[in-house]
Amino acid sequence: MNYLFIIDPPEKLALYKDTSALLMKECLRQKINIFYTTCDAISIDSTQNIEVECSQIL
Repeated sequence: MNYLFIIDPPEKLALYKDTSALLMKECLRQKINIFYTTCDAISIDSTQNIEVECSQIL
């Protein structure tokens, strides 16, 4: 199973209180493949195809 998290830019995350970071940590513990992206890296064209630039967290 794969999960994609849409998050604030990583350099702006407050890891000690960010819910997304806690969820990603738990996914890693359960050996779930996780990826992240930001809103700026998502696009939808005129035919409603979605393109996402993302990175995997290992």
